Amino acid sequence: MKLKVYILGISCFITAVSCKTTQKLSETRNAEYKDLQEMVEKRNFEIVNDFANPSLGNSNINLLGNPNYIRFMKDSVEIDLPYFGYGNAGGSYGSEIGVNYKGLAKDLKITEKPSKNRILIEFKGTQENEVLDFNITLFSNQDSNTLIYFSHRSTISYRGEVSKMNNKN
Repeated sequence: MKLKVYILGISCFITAVSCKTTQKLSETRNAEYKDLQEMVEKRNFEIVNDFANPSLGNSNINLLGNPNYIRFMKDSVEIDLPYFGYGNAGGSYGSEIGVNYKGLAKDLKITEKPSKNRILIEFKGTQENEVLDFNITLFSNQDSNTLIYFSHRSTISYRGEVSKMNNKN
């Protein structure tokens, strides 16, 4: 009988601790998501990528030590990313080797997904004679995924981190 009471007591304790931990985790995620919403709303943030993933080869290319960024500054965006892939037949993507764009975030669409703690950002840009479609997913833990579709090159994705941008830029 004492063993049953002991086991019941331990079970109740574990359940109480588990509920408290889940509640704290939920509160932390909500606070992180709120911070992310504020950053996106002000459009003053930067993404620095750690890995590039070309559409062919199933490889992760480590970008650490390779300067790259996507910077949102109010209604404009500045992008400087390395590119690993191939050009499509019948088109030229000009003299730029990487992904370089500076200008308005055209057709900007921001979709909040609070139940999944993420925000989706879609926009278009051009680089010389090529059209670029950007799909960025920002997560409340500050991770980011960027997918770029090109009119004359193969698709590439990047994984990195988002942060508030210093006002020195």
